[in-house]
Amino acid sequence: MVIITIELTRIKSTDNGTFGFLSKEYGDPFCLTYELPWHDNKTNVSCIPAKRYMCILGENSNYKEVFHVHRVPGRENVQIHIGNTAKDTQGCILVGSEFEPLGGYSAVQSSKRAFNELREIVGDKAFWLKIIDKT
Repeated sequence: MVIITIELTRIKSTDNGTFGFLSKEYGDPFCLTYELPWHDNKTNVSCIPAKRYMCILGENSNYKEVFHVHRVPGRENVQIHIGNTAKDTQGCILVGSEFEPLGGYSAVQSSKRAFNELREIVGDKAFWLKIIDKT
């Protein structure tokens, strides 16, 4: 069984967030990402360490579909899901189609569309998420 690898390449990190893009391994980007800034991997306030994680489709109480990011060191319940700003995440990865401020906050827009693109690429199968930090 071949498991696809999706790369999350982080390209900018500020006090307002960590910004990047998703691509198939060695491929062209297909959506953008927004994460919280790095705060030593602290629960609910930090992005996760750059490494490789297994992601599995599931759900949570807020969203019908999410990808659960497994085996994050020292963390539980990290996910990839829809959302726009830091108010929509507690250390999870948000996906979007463009970077554009929302209500004066750093944000990704068209999140549902971007999540649907990710779903089209990986389907309902598990995939590897390889995080590359170029910030």
